[in-house]
Amino acid sequence: MWFFYMCLLVVGLSYAYRFFREGRLAAPVLGALVALQSLALVDDPRPFFINSEDVGRYRQIMDILSRSGRSSYFINRGFLSFLAGQKVWPQAGEDSWNHKVFDQNMLSKERRAFLASDPWDIVIIDMPLEDNSYALYERLEKAYRPLYEIPPATRFATTYDLRFKKIVFEKGK
Repeated sequence: MWFFYMCLLVVGLSYAYRFFREGRLAAPVLGALVALQSLALVDDPRPFFINSEDVGRYRQIMDILSRSGRSSYFINRGFLSFLAGQKVWPQAGEDSWNHKVFDQNMLSKERRAFLASDPWDIVIIDMPLEDNSYALYERLEKAYRPLYEIPPATRFATTYDLRFKKIVFEKGK
């Protein structure tokens, strides 16, 4: 990826120089473009690359989700259940931000009833907690027990949710 990024920079700079030489690009504009591009090189790109630990964490989560005969849910990532060959699930939460105030009463009755039915045998949540899934967290306290936790990633643990600490719950307290 780094090689292709450098190739892109070389091509972009060669075109910019050609436009400058032909008089279609002013010197201050060229200088501003090069300065802005230089700022992109200051940021460390390593946290955004998938590493072997990420692959292992993904496989571990997919193994949990794909257990046959057990309904499982990774909070607000129902599409992963589909990828694991299971039923697709909706988000556990809904937007509860109302007039610059967090309002838990905004959760629909249908969503509350769905969550109150405890539809999953296994639930995986992230730490830190997701704001709008408070009804699910209430159900986890009442009807589930923690099985184990997946510790946060050893590198760049705060850059992507796959790398967050996770807690796996099982139905039946």
